[in-house]
Amino acid sequence: MRIGWVLLTLSACGGPMARSLSDAADAGVIAAGDAGADAGVPPSQRGPSLAGCPVFPLENAWNRDVSSEPPDPHSADYLAFMGSGSLQLHPDFGGPYGQPFVVVPADQARVPVSFLYASQS
Repeated sequence: MRIGWVLLTLSACGGPMARSLSDAADAGVIAAGDAGADAGVPPSQRGPSLAGCPVFPLENAWNRDVSSEPPDPHSADYLAFMGSGSLQLHPDFGGPYGQPFVVVPADQARVPVSFLYASQS
């Protein structure tokens, strides 16, 4: 999943696309290139960004404000299914336990990474 985000971010920033997933993983960068996709757009209308690069293009559905929309009629069913039995699906969108990230320069030395819950990482 993390590699997919790297490719998506590189694409949204106008950076070079990796030739393969392993190239993207080895690149060691979150985003590169020109963030011109937001040029001339007021900050209040921009979607989320990472290192100054848009995570999704402005017209992408993930940038749509749904705060005033009614919940999906099956929302409770989806949530119950995600937490049922051994499935235990949960989103890691920030918060105190979400997937942390740190943007570093391209020449940053690699360091070992450890996970508290290796089976989920």
